[in-house]
Amino acid sequence: MSSSATPAPAGPARLATGVTAVVPLRDGVSGKSRLASVLDDDGRRALITVLAQHVVGTLLATPQVHRVVVVTADIGFARSAVGELSDVGELAFLAQSPDRPGLNAALDTAREAVGSGTPDAGNALGAPSSLLVAHADLPALTPADITALATRAPLHPDGRRSGPPPERRSPELGAPDRPQAADVVIATDRAGRGTNLLLLNGGAAVGFRFRFGPDSRHAHEAEARRLGLRAVTTSRPSTAVDLDTVDDWNELPAEVRTAVARYARFPSR
Repeated sequence: MSSSATPAPAGPARLATGVTAVVPLRDGVSGKSRLASVLDDDGRRALITVLAQHVVGTLLATPQVHRVVVVTADIGFARSAVGELSDVGELAFLAQSPDRPGLNAALDTAREAVGSGTPDAGNALGAPSSLLVAHADLPALTPADITALATRAPLHPDGRRSGPPPERRSPELGAPDRPQAADVVIATDRAGRGTNLLLLNGGAAVGFRFRFGPDSRHAHEAEARRLGLRAVTTSRPSTAVDLDTVDDWNELPAEVRTAVARYARFPSR
């Protein structure tokens, strides 16, 4: 999150990569229930709002992201929280049916709408070449993080590229042998067990079962193997931090805590 805790400015003209970002957003009442011991209802609502504004604003500021779809059971709250960002880039809202509760069902709903349905924004979105799931509570997320995932070359925290070297010589051909692009890119939480961002490249989104829940990192890796897809798992400092508990808050970089606290009152350490 920038020092002002406001959405990042719009980036350069978007590339024709077709990445659609889906952001699941709960209502402003039941969300962040694990912080109820330190934040009242208004405090949690303010926190959910500022985090969602940051994540959606960051996605809209990323050149590789063509559009952002917010899927929620509370369209009214979602519009009040992030609707003003429609001036920044292409932003649509999709209502989750009460008959299909839960996070994974919400993402199934969004995938169906992105491929062939029509969110309440009006026009059908058209099938994307890549689908990115981003949780709405990543206070340190930056456009550079999204670019690293979207270019299918995620970085380790020390800056090294994961997987094989960017280029190596094939002794038989005497020509560069470039590594295969990943079909699935998983950005883990700081424990290395959850999934904070999930990128499904190209046709990988077809038939992929979302497995968010306990140990979702390994569940998503197993799902990729089931479909014969190449998965890459990465952890970057600014994608690994989410905000669900007091411990999460205390683990945030000081500048991120300061930025969030300008908009959502949170107890000091």
